[in-house]
Order: sequence, then structure tokens, then C-alpha cells
Amino acid sequence: MKTLKELVINIPTPFQAVHFLIASKKVHLCMHACGKKRDHKHGRSNLWPALSSNT
Repeated sequence: MKTLKELVINIPTPFQAVHFLIASKKVHLCMHACGKKRDHKHGRSNLWPALSSNT
């Protein structure tokens, strides 16, 4: 709760905001890759063929 309060009270600088966005995108991409790897390991490699097409 203290961290949340600090985020609301202490408005980040533009540099901190950009750094946060980059870090959150890295986490998102890593989780996506981990999920794809897990699906492939369990034989579920192409669950969404319409989304994976390059058209």
C-alpha cells in the first residue's frame, strides 16, 4: 500500500515514466514468450491460427 501511495503522490519524471513503460513492455513480452513456450511444450502450438497469420 505504501508503494501505491508513493506512486500517486510522487508523480514520476518523464524519464521515469518512459523507463517504467519499457520495463512493463519487457515483462509483457517475456510472459507472452513463456506462455508460447509452455503451450508448445504441451502440444498446443497453434491455438489461434487467425492471429498468427501474417496477412
